[in-house]
Amino acid sequence: MKGQEPRALVLVERLVGFVVVWYWIGWTSGWYVAGVARMRLYMWEGGEAASWSPVGGLWLDRWWH
Repeated sequence: MKGQEPRALVLVERLVGFVVVWYWIGWTSGWYVAGVARMRLYMWEGGEAASWSPVGGLWLDRWWH
C-alpha cells in the first residue's frame, strides 16, 4: 500500500529507539541517585537545601506548629 513503511523497518526503528532510551536512562540514573542521596544527607545534617520540599519540611518537623 502507498504510504506504509515495511513492518521490519518499523520494528528496527522502534528497537533502536528503545535501546537508546534505556541506555541513556541507565547511564544517567547513577548521577541522579547519587545527587538525591547527597541532598538527603545534607538535609539530615541540618543543611538548608531544599527546605521548600513538602516531604522534607514535614519529615524534619520544620512545618509543624
